Amino acid sequence: MVSGEETISNEEMKSGNIVNLFLKFAFPTVVGVVIAGIQEIIDGFFIGNAIGS
Repeated sequence: MVSGEETISNEEMKSGNIVNLFLKFAFPTVVGVVIAGIQEIIDGFFIGNAIGS
């Protein structure tokens, strides 16, 4: 096991609080999607300016 990484045990997945488990998985996913969306918007500005000139 790699030190410094937080892993979720099999037992926690079976009997843990569903709200906490949902947040542990949903929060990083939402952050990733927001970052990808921001990158797409910025990329669109650069490509729009390159095509428009």
